[in-house]
Amino acid sequence: ERFRMGQQVLAMNKNQLYVSKIAKVRTGKDGVREFCVHYLGWKSRHDEWVKEHRLYEDDDRGRSLQKRIASNVWVPHAQLQAEKEREREKASEGGDRGDDDETGTVTLAVPSTLQKQLLDEGQRIQQGDKLVPLPRQPTAREIVSKFVESKGALEFLEDQMYTELRDSIVRYFNSSLEMILLYPQERDQHREVVQGNPGVAMVDLYGAEHLLRLIVTLPSLLRKAQLEKKNERAVQPRLQELLRYLDNCYKDYFVLDSQYITATKEPEMEEA
Repeated sequence: ERFRMGQQVLAMNKNQLYVSKIAKVRTGKDGVREFCVHYLGWKSRHDEWVKEHRLYEDDDRGRSLQKRIASNVWVPHAQLQAEKEREREKASEGGDRGDDDETGTVTLAVPSTLQKQLLDEGQRIQQGDKLVPLPRQPTAREIVSKFVESKGALEFLEDQMYTELRDSIVRYFNSSLEMILLYPQERDQHREVVQGNPGVAMVDLYGAEHLLRLIVTLPSLLRKAQLEKKNERAVQPRLQELLRYLDNCYKDYFVLDSQYITATKEPEMEEA
């Protein structure tokens, strides 16, 4: 068993990982194991029962994840590389030149279930040679459209804002997927699915997994676009609502671990 009573772990609480100790273990009414965690350095009144998906091993990988969450770095590998490159360019230009007062910064609180999705998926793809099956159903376009439909009847201006959000996500998805939303291990699969579906937009080939990657990457894309503060105030709460929608519909939209497919590798050349 991965977790046991008395073990020191990292427990997710309000989008942060805290060093904790498992004080008790029990089996819940649904037959799933639950763990009573005591947050080290906090009074016992903060102890709580959690399920395994909120626990991480207290090791180098877990501590690295803790730092990433604390700094709100929830972006795919390609975007991390792009940010590092921008930092190097900024340093070579003589440092930060300062932000325009009219430019805002969008920040998002990613629900713990979606944080775990991003972490586990990255591990499956980069270390387990697994891939998301493509094309996906429902598609990213369909998911965002269903989110807008879920808002029901709205005042004209409010309805227009959600429609513009949907259209903007579609544009960003199609333009950025190949550049920043794919892991290197996914590129061969991407070429194959594009060749097999000529003329079909990326947003109609990929699903919730890559849509989530886009949403958590959008703050940096919007920052680069120098989003005005008045537009930031309109965009941020709606993106946060979209994250909550994905969290609530997680089982309907995301593939299970068992549904990931094994990446096909090119045969290695043999020496003569």
